[in-house]
Amino acid sequence: MSRSTQPADDYNDDLDDIDEFDENGMPGGPLTIKWTSERTDRLLDWLEQNVQKRHLLFSNSQEDANKESRKKGQAKLSKVTIHGEIAQFVFSGDRDPVIRSTLKANPGRFAKAVDNHIASLKKKYRQSCTTLGHTGAGLTFDQLEGNPDYKGPIGVITTKFKIFNRLHGFWQKIPNYNPFTTSSDPDQDHEAQAFDMLFPNKRSRS
Repeated sequence: MSRSTQPADDYNDDLDDIDEFDENGMPGGPLTIKWTSERTDRLLDWLEQNVQKRHLLFSNSQEDANKESRKKGQAKLSKVTIHGEIAQFVFSGDRDPVIRSTLKANPGRFAKAVDNHIASLKKKYRQSCTTLGHTGAGLTFDQLEGNPDYKGPIGVITTKFKIFNRLHGFWQKIPNYNPFTTSSDPDQDHEAQAFDMLFPNKRSRS
């Protein structure tokens, strides 16, 4: 029988992502990490508060690595580290003592859970952008809400996926996340800027 984290009210059934792992036959059975609305909100709070790291996490690492003449592995390693930071932010103060103690013993498992949940959110976000189409997906959330042509579609999306507005703020201009945009920002290389700010000595040694 698996152990389950204490649930909170979820946004909707579509957001009820679960990660389950069994670390060397832990007493009590495998641990289930349920992504409740409370935990997802904390993940999104971290992303809003850490803009440079967010750019590094969500940009195209291979493309930008080529621009900087550095190995993709540096950016990939950084993303693993960032997932770990997010996991600490989300789960270190969790209401479930089993989660808190397991986080200390197995932080890498929680970093992977963060990675998996972001991938799930990305999939749902891309599906929502498809509902809006080429023109709508290029608008800000405020523009969508203020445009009578999109009040219907955006209402349908936010009824099923209430955090769309927050994700749209992160991903609206990133082609890998929004299939209907063509450039994350033609005048800015976000990952290169973020990498330089976070790791100022790395570039000179690559």
